[in-house]
Amino acid sequence: MVSIAHDASRGDVRKLLIKHEHARVPVHDGSPENIVGYVTMRDLIVLLAVDDGGSVRDHILPALFVPEMSRAADVLTEMQLKHQHLALVVDEQGAVAGLVTLEDLLEELVGEIFSDYEMPVERFRRLTDGSVIIRGGVSVHEANRELGIRLPERPTWLTVAGLALSLAGTFPRAGLRLPVGAGLILEVVEASARRVVAVRVEFSRASTHPAT
Repeated sequence: MVSIAHDASRGDVRKLLIKHEHARVPVHDGSPENIVGYVTMRDLIVLLAVDDGGSVRDHILPALFVPEMSRAADVLTEMQLKHQHLALVVDEQGAVAGLVTLEDLLEELVGEIFSDYEMPVERFRRLTDGSVIIRGGVSVHEANRELGIRLPERPTWLTVAGLALSLAGTFPRAGLRLPVGAGLILEVVEASARRVVAVRVEFSRASTHPAT
């Protein structure tokens, strides 16, 4: 996880701006494990442009800390209520394990958000064993329609990634297999600390196989 020291030099701030394109960056005090808040890249640019003796410390904003096992929908609700754009995820020992942004959670629950410069990728990829790899941002409704299956649809999630998050209760690791019912199994095939990128839908003999 990228972070910057609260007493970082102007040179350190300049290097951060050159190397990274994040809109917001956590700020640490003493060590990267001791996160005290975050700063926006816009404030860092202003810090460099206006040489008035200011420091990173002057621009720190309070961060929202959430337990690692929090449900994505609950974190999204809390971020909305507290007007936060990112949340720092802490493990059982209280150490920061990573961060999630509002966009991360929205993409998990409602679908992928592409920038003007991103090209959409293959949404469904059929394998020779009959299973299908689906991008996490695909809606459950679209997956059901495309494959002729019955993944559960609920108001609390709209995407396949959101369904996987709900079944797992947290951000699942690649390799996790999640029984869905009706002879269907979701296997997380690609994931990061902040999102489910792709899942594989596996069909048992008793289930309905995908439409071709």
